[in-house]
Amino acid sequence: MSLARDIALDSDQNIIITGYSTDSVDFDPGDNQLILRTPDQNPYLAKYDTNGNLQWAYVFPSGWNAYGNSVTVDQYDNVIFTGYGVKPIDFDPGPEEYILGESSPNGPFAFFAKYASNGAFIFAREFYGNSAAIPNKVLCDNAGNIILAGRFYGNIDIDPGDEAYILNGENGGGFWAKFDPDGNLIYGKSLSGISNIGDLTDMSICENGDILLSGYFGNLVDFDPGPDEFLMQAEGPADRFFARYTSAGELIWAKRLNINSYGCCSPSEYICIRENTEGDILIAGNFKQTADFDPGPGQSYLFGGLATSAYFAKFSADGNFIWAKSLTGGFCPVYDMEIDCRDNIYLTGSLVSADFDPTSAIAFLQSNVASAFTHYMARYDIDGNFVSVKQIGGSSSGPSITSMVVRDEHQYMAGGFRYTVDFDPDEGEALLTMGGMGWNTYFAKYKLDINPVQADTTLCDQSQVILDASTSNATYLWNTGETTPTLDVDEAGDYDVVISQEECTTYRNFTVDFNSLPRLEIDSLIKLCDNSELDIRLNPSNYNILWSDNSTDAIRTINQPGIYWVQFYDSLCSRTDTFELDFYDCEIILTMPNVFTPNGDAMNEVFAALQMKGITRAKLFVFNRWGRQIYETNDLSQGWDGTIAGELVTEGVYNWIVQYETILSEALNQSGTVNLFRD
Repeated sequence: MSLARDIALDSDQNIIITGYSTDSVDFDPGDNQLILRTPDQNPYLAKYDTNGNLQWAYVFPSGWNAYGNSVTVDQYDNVIFTGYGVKPIDFDPGPEEYILGESSPNGPFAFFAKYASNGAFIFAREFYGNSAAIPNKVLCDNAGNIILAGRFYGNIDIDPGDEAYILNGENGGGFWAKFDPDGNLIYGKSLSGISNIGDLTDMSICENGDILLSGYFGNLVDFDPGPDEFLMQAEGPADRFFARYTSAGELIWAKRLNINSYGCCSPSEYICIRENTEGDILIAGNFKQTADFDPGPGQSYLFGGLATSAYFAKFSADGNFIWAKSLTGGFCPVYDMEIDCRDNIYLTGSLVSADFDPTSAIAFLQSNVASAFTHYMARYDIDGNFVSVKQIGGSSSGPSITSMVVRDEHQYMAGGFRYTVDFDPDEGEALLTMGGMGWNTYFAKYKLDINPVQADTTLCDQSQVILDASTSNATYLWNTGETTPTLDVDEAGDYDVVISQEECTTYRNFTVDFNSLPRLEIDSLIKLCDNSELDIRLNPSNYNILWSDNSTDAIRTINQPGIYWVQFYDSLCSRTDTFELDFYDCEIILTMPNVFTPNGDAMNEVFAALQMKGITRAKLFVFNRWGRQIYETNDLSQGWDGTIAGELVTEGVYNWIVQYETILSEALNQSGTVNLFRD
C-alpha cells in the first residue's frame, strides 16, 4: 500500500510527491516497473515529468511508522521533503548511508532532507526532544532558506547542529523554524500550550517574505514568540487561529475563530492559509453547526449543519474580515486550497453530498453510493463566487485526503484511493484499480478552463477581426510568430497565444471560422440582344435575399437595362453583388460579292465586303484554284485589288474565307468564291 500526502512542482512542472508506503509498491505508472519494498510504513519521495512519466523514486526504510508529510522545491529545483520517524532511517538512496534517528530518545523525531533535481542526495537533518516532533509543512523562501512548521510535545532541540536550541511545548506546542540552504538553524519559534490536540496545520510565505501560519489550539496561548505577549483564549478544545509573522519570526498579528470541535484531531480540523496577488489572506477549513467568521468586533455567522461542512474566508493583509462562504448540505470537508495567479480560489476535499454554490443558487454533487467518499475540485473567483465543481471517485470508501497545486491553467492532485476509481470528472473514463491491500497512491493532472479571452469567432467574407489577449504586465507569443497583445486576422484557422507574466503563464486558443454567403456568379456588365431576358435562379436555403427594387424573390427575369444589386444576408453577415444590364442590336450581317472587275474603270475595282453589321473584327483570305493562299487582309472594307505583289492575276474563279468575331463574342467563319473579270 501507499498514500500520497503532498505534491509539489518544479520550474519545469515536473511533479514531486511524498507520502508513505508499506510492502511492495511499483512506483512506475507506465509499462515498466520500479518495485520498492519495505516491511513497514516508511516515507517515500518520487519525481515524475509533467506527463506523469517516472524520473526517480526512493523509499527510506525504517523500523516502524515513518511518514513523508510535505515536499517543496527551491529556486534551483532542489527537492526538500519533511516528515517524522520513530526508528533510524537511511536518507541516502545511493550506495552510502546517511542514517538519522539513532539518537532520538523518546517518540517520533522530525527530519528534513534535500536532494538535487536528478535525485542525488545533498543532506538530511533531524531534531527531536523528550517526546514527539511532527512537521506538517515545508517551504522555501526566495533565498532558498528552508522553513518548517508543525507540532511537538514536551521540549525539543530544534537545532540539528551541535548547539542546543530548546523549544518548550509543555501541554502541546506548535513550532516553525527557518534553516539556511545548507540546513543550519537560523531561528526556531514556538506557540507553547496549544494543548495536546492542538496543531499548526499549514503555512504560506507572502510576497514580501512574511510567514502565514494556521492551525487550531485550546487553552490560553501566547502567540508572540518574542519578549512581549499576545494572548488568545480558546473557548473550546480546538479553536482555529491564523497569524502573520515577519520573515524573522516576529509577530505582526494573530486572529482566532471560535469554531466547534467536532471531529477534533482529524483531517476535518485542518485549516489552510494562502495569500493572493492583492495581498489579501484566505483561509479554508471545516466546521459544523454555527460559527462566527469575523475575528473582530463584528459578526458574520455561517451555518454548517450537522455534518462536516467546509468554509473559506477572505481577510485583508492586516487580518480584517472581508467575507466568508460555506459549502453545506452534507459531508464535504476541505483538505487543501490553492490560489492561482489570477486569484481564482480552488478547494479540494472529500464528498458525500454538498451544495458548492454559497449563494441561493444550487450546485449540488453527491457520491454515487450513499456511504462513499469521492474527491471534489471546486473553483471560485476572487470574490468567492462559484465558478465550477467536479468530482472524481467511485464506490466504496473512495479517495483519501488530497493535496493539490495549480499552475499555468493546470490542476495537479495527489492522494490515495481504494478499489476502483474513475479519475476523469467529465464524460470520459480514466479508471484506476487498486493493487494489493489498503490505499494506493494516485496523482493526476487536469486542464483548467480559466477566463477565456474571447469565444470562437465567426467572420464574414472579406472582413477582419482583432483577437485581443491583452493582459497587464505581460508578454505574448502567437503561433503566427507575432509578439503583440492583439492579432489582426482575416483568415480562418486556430490562433494560439502564450501569455506570460511574472509567475503566471496562460494559454489561449481562438478559433476563427468564415460564414460564407453565396456570390452572384455573373459578370458585372452583361450585354444582351434586344428583346432578350436575363433569368437568375437562387437557392436561399440558409440565407435571405433582397433586390435593389426591394424584391425578395429567389427567381428573377429581368428585361430592362439598368444597374441592379442583390443582397445575401443572415443573422451575422451580408454581402451585396452589383451588375449592369444593357441591351443592343445583335443582328450579324456579312455580305461578300461574287464578282469584281479590276480593269481600271473605277467601278467594282476591289473584292471587299458589301455589308458588315455586328462584326467587331475580321480577316480575309484569298486562294487560287489550287488552294494556295495569295492574299490576306484585316481590313475587309479595303478588299483585294486582284494583284499579287503588284502583278495582275489571271481572270478566273478564286476561293475566299473570312474569319470574324461578333459583338456577341462569337468566333465565326464564312467562305465562298468570287469571279474576277477584266473586260
